[in-house]
Amino acid sequence: MVYKVKKIVSFLIIKFHQIKRRGVKIKTFNCSKDLIFEDYVRIPKKVIIKENCRIGKCTYLSPHDIIESNVTIGKYCSIAPNVYIGPGEHYKSFKTTHPILFDPAWRKIVGINEKDNYYKKIWKSDKSTLIGNDVWIGINSIVMRGVKIGDGAIIGAGSIVTKDVEPYSINVDVPSKTIGYRFDKKTIVELQKEKWWENDLSTIDLNSMYNSGDTNEN
Repeated sequence: MVYKVKKIVSFLIIKFHQIKRRGVKIKTFNCSKDLIFEDYVRIPKKVIIKENCRIGKCTYLSPHDIIESNVTIGKYCSIAPNVYIGPGEHYKSFKTTHPILFDPAWRKIVGINEKDNYYKKIWKSDKSTLIGNDVWIGINSIVMRGVKIGDGAIIGAGSIVTKDVEPYSINVDVPSKTIGYRFDKKTIVELQKEKWWENDLSTIDLNSMYNSGDTNEN
């Protein structure tokens, strides 16, 4: 009962913050109340978003996505269904890998009195996961905690991303590897300098974006 009340409170807080944003539609109840989001964000039902996350303008998530704590997702990102970003890790340097050492839920189950909040220090020190702008992540993909995905990158369906991804690269497989780039090097440099996603939507010439330069299919 208490858990359900907390979810409803978080949902109402998020709904209140939506008033300050244009075109936002957030339907999930499983969303931390400290979520920071920008205009036109779309988050459907059956999505889980943990603490300390940020989602940029015009980015959308899909059903059954899980966004763990300390994740930043840029603007104009397309996240397909069943994507898991920033899953928690167990600590191999501790005497045990069991989450009883760092997971507040487990510590509550066994009745540990959190006087020193040591687990919180561990939790907050977790690596951040950074998803750039204009990133497309395919269905059933996993992006491991601490990974940085560059602007314009594509993550193919079913991939597991275990290391940083270059801007505008195309990545597939388990673990993922780069198989090509969306454009030639010159065009990629120009796009990184332009940062079109930082412009106001009303000033972006969408018709001009159907052809951004010579593609590189190699």
